[in-house]
Amino acid sequence: MLADCRQHRPADDALRAAIAAGESIVICQVITGLGGVGKTQVAAGLAHRLWSANELDLLVWISATSRARVVNGYAQAAAAVTGIDLADTEDAARRFLEWLSEPHGRRWLLVLDNLNDPNDLNGLWPPLANAGHTVVTTRRRDAALLDGRQVVNVGPFTPDEARRYLRDKLAPHPERLDAVDELAVDLDFLPLALAQAATYLADQGLTCAEYRRRSAHRRLARLAPQVLPDDYQAPVARTWLLSIDLANGLEPAGVARPTMEIAALLDANSIPITIFTSAAALGHFATRLDRVVDSTDARDAVQLLHRFSLATVDDATATMRVHGLVQRAVREATIAEDRFGGAGAATHALAELLSGSGCDPEDPESWLAYRTLLPHIMAVVGNISSDTLTGCDSPTFRHLLLKVCRFLYASGQYETGRDLAVLLPHRWIGALGPEDEDVLTARNRLGALLTGLGEHESARLIFSSVLKVQRHALGHDHQETLKTANNLGVALGGLGKYREAAELLEDTLTRRRKSARGDSPQTLRTANNLGEMLNCLLAFVQASEILEATHNGRREVLGENHPDTLWTAKNLATSLRGLNDNESAHRLLRDAFDRYQETLGWDHPDTLQTAVDLADSFETLGELYASRRLLESALDKQVEVLGAEHADTKATANRLRRRLPETGAHAG
Repeated sequence: MLADCRQHRPADDALRAAIAAGESIVICQVITGLGGVGKTQVAAGLAHRLWSANELDLLVWISATSRARVVNGYAQAAAAVTGIDLADTEDAARRFLEWLSEPHGRRWLLVLDNLNDPNDLNGLWPPLANAGHTVVTTRRRDAALLDGRQVVNVGPFTPDEARRYLRDKLAPHPERLDAVDELAVDLDFLPLALAQAATYLADQGLTCAEYRRRSAHRRLARLAPQVLPDDYQAPVARTWLLSIDLANGLEPAGVARPTMEIAALLDANSIPITIFTSAAALGHFATRLDRVVDSTDARDAVQLLHRFSLATVDDATATMRVHGLVQRAVREATIAEDRFGGAGAATHALAELLSGSGCDPEDPESWLAYRTLLPHIMAVVGNISSDTLTGCDSPTFRHLLLKVCRFLYASGQYETGRDLAVLLPHRWIGALGPEDEDVLTARNRLGALLTGLGEHESARLIFSSVLKVQRHALGHDHQETLKTANNLGVALGGLGKYREAAELLEDTLTRRRKSARGDSPQTLRTANNLGEMLNCLLAFVQASEILEATHNGRREVLGENHPDTLWTAKNLATSLRGLNDNESAHRLLRDAFDRYQETLGWDHPDTLQTAVDLADSFETLGELYASRRLLESALDKQVEVLGAEHADTKATANRLRRRLPETGAHAG
């Protein structure tokens, strides 16, 4: 039966084209995809079209969920076409297959719907025939099933199809369409989920917005309508859990389900297969199954999930994708059954992968590894936020999250970093106490990210509080204390308190030089920040001396292209301009800007700030049009990256307002 408000889909055209392509002998078509994407409806659409167009003499539709059902379906068809009702169903099934192969010229379509196990069709595959078509719908993607047959893959609705479906379903009650587009996104455009949601909210008299609010606080099982739409046999979540159980029963027995439980905590897209072959994951599998599980077993389990359409494996990138609603169903089942080990395995596997690559969060050459794993780390943090899973905040995972915060700051992703860092102290302080090192470090990370966002007063309050605790617990000369003092100096400078900032940074630099080498990265960082504050105080001679020494030290320790080296070059150029050495300042800025673009890219906040300084340098040299063009480009990108309300964006806008009249653009 065709579903209510059925949408015509690309898969309909693909199936029609596949059948039309075979003019003499037609190969069997296999429609495959995740449970709930509408495979049966694609087959039903074909059957309805062919029958309505009088292009069939015989239509046989069999629910192929077991071998017995296939045999019984064939036997009933044999009785209908031959008029002979054989007592032995196996004999009758063979008779039907023989009839299909006979040259009687009858046009037939045989649909084997919802094939669970390809082995059920051993010896029962219909013959190739001039006038016959066989269509199989299945979640399975086994090579033996697909090889030699035409495959039609069915995925979720497109966004337009999903919105159109919901609008058609709810057309009699337009008042219920509030937030309809957002609901389609929430349900990841999955046809079955959309159908059940539309039925549920119609039964309950809800709007789409009200359904979304319920969905945020209730399990999927509690959002299933009492009477399922379109003759479907099971709620959407139960459909997938049954598939997981089937996959879990195959070799390597018992590994597919815990693999999916880990995958359910990660981002849905581009999940590295190495997560499941990590020592952390293999140890979890071994504990769960009380036997050794090796990397081959883990890879085989991933392939099992692929074969059952529960995941899609991309061999070229060694990653897989899982539908977001499948992940939610698995998470809810995991919590309901008190199985939380997958969360710990996921967190430790991510930490293992990142630490194994030796990644420095402040080194741009290491950022690819962070960018690859960042969506999964953020997803895990979000998915283990419930009280039942707080045990996943192990020291290993805490240190990973602190490294990620450093990466987000260094790479200029301040908002994402702030969203992560703001969670951490609250999660840890209850168990660890307010003076714990990880808690204080997390607060420091948050303060640094707020500084990057231009929220200097909030950062100052955090740094001042942390510094007070550290001075009492660790002493004034401890490296962690000095790190916080350095950060507080930067925040004070952001508030325009340059004298106070310079005094604090000078004291911090003196203490660092006593306790560490003068060319240590930490000492050089404080020296750079002191030089920057002295520039703000117009003490250019003193600033240039400190910054030139710091620039030389950073080039030697970190290299010419390191972002810290380039930032010091930018600050030194400011000193040189203050001393009227404009040519030297311009050369230094031009070189730093080019290196920033090469190292960090055009859209990094530090690159953009250097572009603004270079624009000022162009103005000093009388090249007003070059200055204006660079400011316009920098402002557009700052609005995109930092937002229109960021202090740096506003400062650039003010510069450009002054520059426009000077270049004849009074209207601008």
